[in-house]
Amino acid sequence: MKEITTIIWDWNGTLLNDVDICVDSMNILLKKRNLPLMDLAKYRSVFNFPVKNYYELLGFDFVKEPYDDVAMEFINVYLQWLNDSDLHSDVLPCLDFFAGIGKKQSILSAMEQDTLINSVKSKNIESYFGIIQGISDHFANGKIGIAKEIINKLNVPAEQCY
Repeated sequence: MKEITTIIWDWNGTLLNDVDICVDSMNILLKKRNLPLMDLAKYRSVFNFPVKNYYELLGFDFVKEPYDDVAMEFINVYLQWLNDSDLHSDVLPCLDFFAGIGKKQSILSAMEQDTLINSVKSKNIESYFGIIQGISDHFANGKIGIAKEIINKLNVPAEQCY
């Protein structure tokens, strides 16, 4: 870890334990469309980026209804429960450890930026992070570009980031 100066954390599922509300929110949409419901194992096996592909694997037909409408419906359900999600139990000790050994920490997420900031603030951990970077919309196309943005903003060689 000596050569690593910066830890870039993922938010959803890594620091924030929101998997249950992801599954529950999606099951509301699936049930409404008479599509098979999913459990945690199925969620973990099919979730991917871009998120549109994940929806298609679950049976959504974007010829019948626009992806943007379905994605916003999911977000609206998910956001109703977002504050019910807790951090994973080992998050604070990990953040403290890395802060204590002088590592810079940031968050990247495929969550919309304002929602991400509010979510992190609601957990009272924003002071650990130099950068908290989400996306400009709710459509979660991926995070690679976000990681590159963070590395550029920090002006740190990529090989020093984990």
